[in-house]
Amino acid sequence: MVYALIFSFTGILLGWLLAKIAPEELKHGQKYFQLLKQVLFIAISLAGLILMWKQNSWLWFFIILILAIGLYITNLKHKSFPTSLFEYLLYILIYAATQIEQGQFFIAALIFLYGFPIGLMIEKPKPKKHD
Repeated sequence: MVYALIFSFTGILLGWLLAKIAPEELKHGQKYFQLLKQVLFIAISLAGLILMWKQNSWLWFFIILILAIGLYITNLKHKSFPTSLFEYLLYILIYAATQIEQGQFFIAALIFLYGFPIGLMIEKPKPKKHD
């Protein structure tokens, strides 16, 4: 089970490698990477809430709900604040609180996908030199 969580963090590495391979696409794709990051954040948070609902884990349900709303609002209001670390901590919490094996693998797969835009946004697009 823990191996799936560890493997899910390789999405960041693959996103970074993709950014190294195609740096010319980074500038045009920044707004799409940010949108993908937000969509996946919402998807992982909703999946975690649904899993907690199915397990009747009401305490975890409300903890995840409050943390997800707080992180989302922080991300909207403070664009420069690095929320990705805290989002990953939330995802680890969701993974650990999930007692349904298929749910854990689903959360791990979503975390893997979430790593792509994070890895792509690590590498900043370089301005072109005009000769």
